[in-house]
Amino acid sequence: HVLTTLPPENGRRLPGAIVLLSDGASNFGTDALAAARRAAAAHIRIYTIALGTQNGRIAVTRAGRTVMVPVPPSPGELAQIAKLSGGRTFTAADTNGLKTVYAHLAAQLGHKRTKHEITASFAGGGLILLLLGSVLSLRWFGRLV
Repeated sequence: HVLTTLPPENGRRLPGAIVLLSDGASNFGTDALAAARRAAAAHIRIYTIALGTQNGRIAVTRAGRTVMVPVPPSPGELAQIAKLSGGRTFTAADTNGLKTVYAHLAAQLGHKRTKHEITASFAGGGLILLLLGSVLSLRWFGRLV
């Protein structure tokens, strides 16, 4: 919702994307697929990252006891979310894999304006035209001027 309410800059909507990092299947809250459809309608891509391994577990306290609960990632659901919104899906088993995914996303999603000097290109083009004119003048008239 926040990305759709940002005021335009220079008459253009600011670019936006969502990076969804998940360690398991969706088990409460808003329907993830419906949210992905709304994001797609607003032209906001969702990039999903399934983090963890199939035998991942977390400690949860229930009724005064701590039990280990399995939390395998759900890459199928995350892939569906990314596909519905026009984004991409990634998997990362550990922090090194996650760093690699973040580096890839930064390169794809980040942008910056840079100024490039083009004077040398114009000067080089002018020099080529001058040389071409000189060669043609020598060929047609037998002299440079």
